[in-house]
Amino acid sequence: MKTPIKTFTRVLLSAATVICLGAGASASFAQDRWERDHPRIEQIRDRLDHEDARIDRHYDEHRLSPHEARRLHREIEDIRRDGRHMAERHGGHLDPREADMLNRRIDFVDHKIDN
Repeated sequence: MKTPIKTFTRVLLSAATVICLGAGASASFAQDRWERDHPRIEQIRDRLDHEDARIDRHYDEHRLSPHEARRLHREIEDIRRDGRHMAERHGGHLDPREADMLNRRIDFVDHKIDN
């Protein structure tokens, strides 16, 4: 026989589970929507993450000194910060000219990593 307390507990746990699952789905949907609504920012962010990983890999393989790796990471962070500031001026978006400028800066860092 189910008591009112057991029934209430079961309903409460079920509700909590649904809320948690919904929150996870909402976060995933929000990320997908962000990527769809801000493709230039996502492309820049992905390239910066890739370059950061390349710097770490080159450092681990002793192809970059600690000083060079720090300097390149600093350049990547400067580009990332400048991109955020540009996007803040346009409600979270980058215009094509700004995206081109940031991509050129990333290309410049890319060439430094290889040389």
